[in-house]
Amino acid sequence: MTFEPDDDNRSILIIDDDPFIRKMLVDVLADEYDCSSTSSAEEGLAVLGTREFALVISDINMKGISGLEMVPRILALAPDTVVIMMSGEQAIDNAVAAMRVGAFDYLTKPFNTEHVEAAVRRATDHYELRLAKRDYHVRLERMVAEQPDSELVPLAHALIARINWAHGDAMGMMRAFTRMLG
Repeated sequence: MTFEPDDDNRSILIIDDDPFIRKMLVDVLADEYDCSSTSSAEEGLAVLGTREFALVISDINMKGISGLEMVPRILALAPDTVVIMMSGEQAIDNAVAAMRVGAFDYLTKPFNTEHVEAAVRRATDHYELRLAKRDYHVRLERMVAEQPDSELVPLAHALIARINWAHGDAMGMMRAFTRMLG
């Protein structure tokens, strides 16, 4: 089976305790994406346990579990899901903290809808790349297992190592960037 992006991968969970923000984001995104929304991190995590989402857009400051506390839980439940954090506070510290816990992007309120749409496109593209990378890795591992005596084995192992290194290096660059800002 090979990876082919489809509309099932275009689902978004919006988590914010402000009903106006939830409605505005659903209104902006619903034409292109399957949007669900909840008013708390606890509700959002419960929904994430029942279905797959390509993207979670969450407020940082909510009662109960904060958005920053929720990101590692999201990634533990759904490692391929991409997270965009948002906040009404204009502090760079929030953006750095969001990236450090695993968020893909950060938006400030009030939003420019064009910025929201662009961030969502980048995030869903990133989600599809994650799925494609995982599919490629699985297929390559299967090929190696099926042909252990082939000359393909050393090449396949080298390619797998290169893929893992590239992924790790990208994450390392992101961590270095957030350390540089903080």
